Amino acid sequence: MPTQFRLQTGSAGAGNVTVTISDDDNDGCTLDVPVDDPGVCSFACPTLSGGTFTGFVCAGGNFSLSVTQLTNMAQAANSETDFGLTFVAFSGAVDPYTAGGGTVLGTLTFAMLGDGGTTATLNVMNTNLPVGNYVAYAILSPTPAVMSCRPSFQYMFQVVASPTVFNVTGGGSTCENNGPGFPIGLSPAPKRIFLCFDPQRDGFRRSLRLSGTGMALDFGDFSTAGTYTVVATDNTGANRTANMSGNAIISAQPESPVPTVTTPVLYCQGDMAVPLTAGGVNLLWYEQAIRRAIFRSADAIDRSGR
Repeated sequence: MPTQFRLQTGSAGAGNVTVTISDDDNDGCTLDVPVDDPGVCSFACPTLSGGTFTGFVCAGGNFSLSVTQLTNMAQAANSETDFGLTFVAFSGAVDPYTAGGGTVLGTLTFAMLGDGGTTATLNVMNTNLPVGNYVAYAILSPTPAVMSCRPSFQYMFQVVASPTVFNVTGGGSTCENNGPGFPIGLSPAPKRIFLCFDPQRDGFRRSLRLSGTGMALDFGDFSTAGTYTVVATDNTGANRTANMSGNAIISAQPESPVPTVTTPVLYCQGDMAVPLTAGGVNLLWYEQAIRRAIFRSADAIDRSGR
């Protein structure tokens, strides 16, 4: 007697049925077996589309991969299971379902999908991918039993090295509001031409940006007092930043008070010279309004009044 029965093609979904089993030697000996209708047995393959990520990622950095248009991910729609997604990266284009050697970036179960199973976003934190070019795929998890159903979504990106840390140089001491500037730069020579450097003073970012050229960097002269630091930013699109080592300090000494001079001083010919007086600190005396110091005390000026 057969031990396996198959529904006639197209009968699934037509309603519950009763299977009658009879004995070949006794027609009057029968067994009725009720069978619940299993419903339509066709498999609807999920689809993955929408969402892109083509760009740069810093080594050890964070990035996100998304799929914005998912269909038939739920068991009620595909008749097999609730599918999730696995994201895997390769060094080139492959069949992600059969190729080995890929790096799994993460897996999202069906419960982790968004918008009722129609969108997905994987946040990759502190990636361990080495520097290089990659092709990543979002694929169904688990793999469908139907061989013809192997949808995937592709991403292309490059992992670039993080900014190298250099030493901040420069700084000095000047007179408040009236002193020369001091150069601020980086040493040794940055060689990454796609790095931008931002000198910052006391936490306030300046607008100045330079790119590394292989020569020691000089950001120019700065005269405003404060502590200067430098932040390097990868401008390929990865936007990874790194604080440069150390800082440059510019200090400003208070200006000396403006001297107060008792003037004019009038002499009569033949009289004794009257001492010139002035209030202030570290004063130098001049014969006229030029910066030529006289190394004589005021009371030693010629009696003729010159």
